[in-house]
Amino acid sequence: MPLLVASQEVADDITGFTAWMESVGWLDAEPTMKPRSTANPDGFDYGLIRVADRPELTLAQGAVVRLDTDWPAAEADHTTVVHVLDANAVLTSDLVYSGVHAWEGPQVTREKIQSWLSALGTLKERYGTRVTVHPGHGPQGDTARYEEIRRYLNDFLTVTQTASGREEAMAEMVRRYPDHSQADFLLPLSIDFHVHP
Repeated sequence: MPLLVASQEVADDITGFTAWMESVGWLDAEPTMKPRSTANPDGFDYGLIRVADRPELTLAQGAVVRLDTDWPAAEADHTTVVHVLDANAVLTSDLVYSGVHAWEGPQVTREKIQSWLSALGTLKERYGTRVTVHPGHGPQGDTARYEEIRRYLNDFLTVTQTASGREEAMAEMVRRYPDHSQADFLLPLSIDFHVHP
């Protein structure tokens, strides 16, 4: 079954990031995400990725979804937000995290985090305040999810700018967000990218 994406740029991001993750060993524990090959027959066939030919799709039951791709580089260089019109729901991709430490690792510069913060304001303007928000990571909720990630990103910028080192930055982010998941993976990689010894 093909994997439909909204633009060629998103398709290229998927294959490029997958190749990078494999090169640094991040997919060793996830062989089904590695590209399918004779050496890895259970891997994913990235040739199944297809690009949608229009920004609005009608699903089999008649529901209409809009694929919005005009977002600035943030957590990812290219983002698709899916607006399910009939359900008044927004699937925000990785623009919104809830209860999970956000990825701000390699290639997510401070400038991209600023663009990310700007995009959060655009979400509310574009889709209104009475939508169900489905974050890229974490449970669904309402538009309060936008403010949660905005506060987190601002805290991350402050902490990584003012901490005396990586350990202090880690400790402060964990203190501020003790219940967030991924404190053992996403957070340390993000801090390592932003806090230099």
